[in-house]
Amino acid sequence: MLKESEKLYNQPCSEYDLLINDQRDFIKEHRIDEISVQSLFKATIDFVENEPEAASVVYISPDDFSKAKSTKISNVRINLKFAIDMIFAVNLVLTSDGMWLLLSLLKAIVFLYDSMTTKLEKDEAIVLFAIYRLQKADSSRIKEYLDSLATSNKSGDFKVANVDESLQKLKKINTIDTVDGMWYITELIVVKK
Repeated sequence: MLKESEKLYNQPCSEYDLLINDQRDFIKEHRIDEISVQSLFKATIDFVENEPEAASVVYISPDDFSKAKSTKISNVRINLKFAIDMIFAVNLVLTSDGMWLLLSLLKAIVFLYDSMTTKLEKDEAIVLFAIYRLQKADSSRIKEYLDSLATSNKSGDFKVANVDESLQKLKKINTIDTVDGMWYITELIVVKK
């Protein structure tokens, strides 16, 4: 679920450990009980294993390809109602401890979202946009299409250094795939205007 590079020192650890490690400075700064934070996370955040990803979407803006990003929503279930009920039950909500505990949960949600998002390089976004427009195409057709866009658009926004490398990077993050040499998109594409 979380990126391999985020695992500390390449030692095996649970997703909960990663969340706590991300929160450690916040916990110390606000003097929150770490055991309470761990309990809150384990009671309200559920990492579902052995299920396909729930959804994946790519956001592209043809006006600025450098802002493209791919989000793979992993199977994480967060029970906010239970978290808030739990904090109310122990009458912590009106205390600073309760507020910091709730904020630590919100920071964990942001951390989870950030770990599910991959920023695309400009070349990858342009190649993905070309496949989106073509629906399905082989490498040579994608290159031809990008060349035609580059010549019709004098700003040079559609020039890609290495189309094949961009295709492989997009395939590696499961944004595109190929069948019989034809590339196609495997995710929902949202084009922002």
